[in-house]
Amino acid sequence: RRRVGYLPESTPLDTELRIEEYLRFRGRLAGLSGSTLAPAIDRSLELCGLTEVRKRLIGALSKGFRQRVGLGAALAERFLELGDHVVVCGRSADACRGVERRLAGRFPEQKVGAVRCDVGVYADQEALGRRAVELMGGVDIWVANAGLSMEGKVNVREAAPEALEAIVRTNLLGPMFSARAAFGVMAGQPDGGKVFLVDGTGAWGNATPGNAAYGATKRGLTQFLKTMQSEAQGTGVRVHMCSPGMVVTDLLVNSNRDNPKVLKFFNILAEKPATVAAWLVPRMRGVQGGGKYFKFLTTWGVMYRF
Repeated sequence: RRRVGYLPESTPLDTELRIEEYLRFRGRLAGLSGSTLAPAIDRSLELCGLTEVRKRLIGALSKGFRQRVGLGAALAERFLELGDHVVVCGRSADACRGVERRLAGRFPEQKVGAVRCDVGVYADQEALGRRAVELMGGVDIWVANAGLSMEGKVNVREAAPEALEAIVRTNLLGPMFSARAAFGVMAGQPDGGKVFLVDGTGAWGNATPGNAAYGATKRGLTQFLKTMQSEAQGTGVRVHMCSPGMVVTDLLVNSNRDNPKVLKFFNILAEKPATVAAWLVPRMRGVQGGGKYFKFLTTWGVMYRF
């Protein structure tokens, strides 16, 4: 079986609802009501470490808390649905424990693990690799997807230096650390393994005004991919890039909420995480060789939608 480590960065949420209201809404959609709904909400809050902020507006939460509300586990769940073992990671230990319990409860036949990890700290990524080997016996696929972006549009001259530093550390140094940690695990495996980088706007050299650090890091990843393809020769490790296209996330919508024309554009081109995951995961599992670049949204795809 494939052994996978993955945690998506963001998921779509209604930022005008309070956490408890959002969970009540989702519970009713799932058919819960009356005496079954309240305990389910309490249990979800406990699993995700959100009890203390249950009355807070989602829009007022930090990105880490927003991830706990949505969990953003579309890819991880798709891997599990196909029979793979999975280890996910995140910066919050409480959120990791909640995700682990939830996924393990839903997929009892698969091995599920969760590790607190800041991708910009190499020791954390090394520990993630060790934990994956302990739980699953090895790692076949490592997805380096963690990413940060500016909250709203902010020019470089006005951006906080620490915000720029955090984006570069997470989006560029993070994948480098992921690749190094993955090679440490995979190079000694009989069948090697596969590392997937994830692109974003800016990767093809386009300008990203108001989000310069994000665009620069994604452009840098395309060069890093070529370098890793060269360095990986003879190791049994294959490095690829995947392009999820425009995925509907709270960050994408909130940063453009006051621009109806942009939101209409998103409505045409953007997809839900589960839709993208259903397309990407089989390709990640089945790809042969190295240096492949999977693009969910191609130029022809854009033309077709319009």
